[in-house]
Amino acid sequence: LQLARRRRPVRVEGTLYDRSGPFREGAVTDGLSVRLFSASDSSADPMTYLITTPDNRVSSAAKLRRWAMDGAGNFYAAMELMSVERKMRNADGSVGSGVSRAVMRGLRERYVQDLLDEVQKAETLNPERAGTVAKVLRTADGKYVRLEEDYPEEAFFVIAGCEPAEVAGVVALVFCGALRAISRFHAAGWMHGDIKLENLMFDERGELVVIDYENANPFRGAPGAGRDGRVALVSYDWIPPEAIPGPQGRLAGPGADLWALGANLVRAFALRDGIDDLQVREALLGKGQTSFLAFRRRQLLRRRSMASPSGAAPRTDSSAAPSGNGAAAPHESPAAGPSPARLLEAFARQAPSLCAYVLARCLSELPEERGADAEAEGLALVRDFERERDELGEHSALAQGERAVHVAIELSGSAWVRPKLEAAR
Repeated sequence: LQLARRRRPVRVEGTLYDRSGPFREGAVTDGLSVRLFSASDSSADPMTYLITTPDNRVSSAAKLRRWAMDGAGNFYAAMELMSVERKMRNADGSVGSGVSRAVMRGLRERYVQDLLDEVQKAETLNPERAGTVAKVLRTADGKYVRLEEDYPEEAFFVIAGCEPAEVAGVVALVFCGALRAISRFHAAGWMHGDIKLENLMFDERGELVVIDYENANPFRGAPGAGRDGRVALVSYDWIPPEAIPGPQGRLAGPGADLWALGANLVRAFALRDGIDDLQVREALLGKGQTSFLAFRRRQLLRRRSMASPSGAAPRTDSSAAPSGNGAAAPHESPAAGPSPARLLEAFARQAPSLCAYVLARCLSELPEERGADAEAEGLALVRDFERERDELGEHSALAQGERAVHVAIELSGSAWVRPKLEAAR
């Protein structure tokens, strides 16, 4: 991969917030307004930007959304980048009061460089998407806003809002797009490090795009790559068992991406099956993890015992998916979340071959079981899904998922906001 050109913030006139009133920092309204910004760059024509204010009616799973339009009519997603002071306050309200001005100045400078690092990594890993990040603006009130290609819907909301009969198709579509992206990253020697439903978006054409590259780093063949194929994670969400705290932070290799993808596919079915997100996390990442991994090992042993007499296990199929009445299985304890069988019940019933792959090749405590062979096996399953679409057409799982995604895009906040911004321009 060619390292993308490093961007510089563009200073603009105009403030993102007012000192008081309905548009002060932290305030949210039930109405959409726009704020005007202007930039004059000696190397280009002057440009104006309209950026929306936060509106309670349009949000992603993680945050309220903003959009922008420039004077030429180009439409963007606008991401306000949280200041270092605000991040420190969110982590610990008492932090910051005793920090010297010199230290805070150094933290701000480092923070801005980290923001630009993430932009550069996003553009490096998506060379075919020219509009991945269009500009980084610095407003007169010292806020940073990233203007980037708009992805109207995220996987989390498509899964949450689709019809029950469409869930398996949407999850299959997410799996196929995400695994192809992960495989491409790994082939280039990079890992993403923060795969989750909130970071898997759909563009206007319904194609899946991976976002959020804060954790992305080369794991081989580049300065800063870990000597043992592991890199330090900056944020920790759906991290694998081996990423325990150590002297160098939490270290993980590229197999962490497969663990996170598998965990989030389990999460997708579990959420639609009425299991709370915190319970899913507890079962896979917290007190229930030991029980879940033991359950997984029992399932794989059962599968091997059903293999052919030659001893050669078949490629991942539904025989590795849990069976039986999962709802009747006992919990280890309320604090550990749902039992593994209950957690996987809907997944195993609605998408047995995908569930079998996730159990066998993604949710392993051994990083070596999530390596190149696991990716190759997953890509073979992707091709099976795509072959089914070619043969069955609109009755295939992927076709059902694609229909659900396009409906979600038509009803998205982007579709609602864009004509309003055009009128304001």
